[in-house]
Amino acid sequence: MNLPRKALVPLAGAAIIVLVLSIGGPRAVHAVVATLVQVVNTPSSPVFNVAAPAANQLFASGCRHVFASATKASCSLDPVPAGQTLFIETISYNIEEAVNGLGTTPFESVSFAPQGGEVNGTLFLAPTVVGVVSIPGSGLPANTAIFHATASVRVGVMAGIMPMCSVTLLAASPTGGFFCYINGYLAPSQ
Repeated sequence: MNLPRKALVPLAGAAIIVLVLSIGGPRAVHAVVATLVQVVNTPSSPVFNVAAPAANQLFASGCRHVFASATKASCSLDPVPAGQTLFIETISYNIEEAVNGLGTTPFESVSFAPQGGEVNGTLFLAPTVVGVVSIPGSGLPANTAIFHATASVRVGVMAGIMPMCSVTLLAASPTGGFFCYINGYLAPSQ
């Protein structure tokens, strides 16, 4: 008889403690969190809210150029709308070029000029080989190498400017070309 009584008293005490904590616990936690919010988020040093750009502020543009027996090919992207500043976050290139094997890189440079044709501020990218393909009926020659380059950047471009993408080859190429894409967002000009 003593054994059940000895086991029942501690279990009843634990049940009472759990009941008290479950009633008072959320209030105490809420009070501590509310106090921290008031202490940290003061008018003299507010916590800033950052909102994602709205759909009408997103900006994406792309251009394509074929090499056509030239050593340099470039294309201009859409101009930045009037009264806006474009903040570019990503630049991507896909380059298609006929090569003899994976060991050769057929280009001298892959560059992006955010301010148009200006040399100042030009970004140079380093493409990597994605693969060498031969796709019948695609219009691409056999042993076409596909190269890709992507860069995460934070570049501001003023209204009216047309950013430019360029690829300079080591030798003139009668086939192949490149695609250039940018993604970012627009903000009102200051």
